[in-house]
Amino acid sequence: MMKSEVEENGKVNWLLNFYFTNVLEETKEKMNGEKQMIRACVIGLEGGGTNSRVMVADLQGHVLAYQESGSAHPYRDPKAKENIQMAILGALSTAERSLEDVCYVAAGLPCYQQKEDLPLAKSLLYIDGMSCPHRIMNDSEVGHIGAFLFDPGIMVVSGTGSIVMGYTEKGEVLFNSTFGHYAPTAARYLSYQAVHSILADQVQFEDKALIQEVLRFWQVEGIDELRELHLHHFYMDKAERDRQFGLMAPIVTRAAAQSVFAMKLSLL
Repeated sequence: MMKSEVEENGKVNWLLNFYFTNVLEETKEKMNGEKQMIRACVIGLEGGGTNSRVMVADLQGHVLAYQESGSAHPYRDPKAKENIQMAILGALSTAERSLEDVCYVAAGLPCYQQKEDLPLAKSLLYIDGMSCPHRIMNDSEVGHIGAFLFDPGIMVVSGTGSIVMGYTEKGEVLFNSTFGHYAPTAARYLSYQAVHSILADQVQFEDKALIQEVLRFWQVEGIDELRELHLHHFYMDKAERDRQFGLMAPIVTRAAAQSVFAMKLSLL
């Protein structure tokens, strides 16, 4: 396979790598005519809780287009299917390819971990007019492939969501959820802890700037209003509330980084 361009463009391309190493020759045999071969393309999708990333490549491994959109997690964003389709159609448009030109899709989706999740995962990828074979995996597997290049190992991901997954010497894919475990380390938990600390008055003078940013984020004037908002569950269902707390997390991480920087300066 042609690795040069594929390897240099990040983890999305390792989805395409699966195609080039396993399915390329089979696809070529099914193609009828040189023109069809020239137009043929494959799609790699890395869908996360925050962003969906799509890349289109031709059968020689040349990247034709790259597109990003919103969350691909249906339990985090009700527009997940729309976001995925937007990224796919946008990338194909940039690549000047049609749905009929797509001969393979490799997708990493956060909602897929076991066979029972397959119907939902397939429904997210379904676009009328695109009927090619699919390879579906969990999005953490995409990161694992990029980090370990198909070798055994364990990967821990803490972002919009959190997951621990491992690829064994026998080729098995295991998740922490396989053992009934979940690591509460995702972005929203960081934000929940910060807000709860503010409401419990477990803050220092140095946290004043952070508190003001949190109040601005929730569009309230003071801590009493923030407490009132919290008492009413922030006027939203749990999925939307988790999404909003996830969006707040960068405020906390910036404040933490500034605090560490200030501490270093004080030691000089």
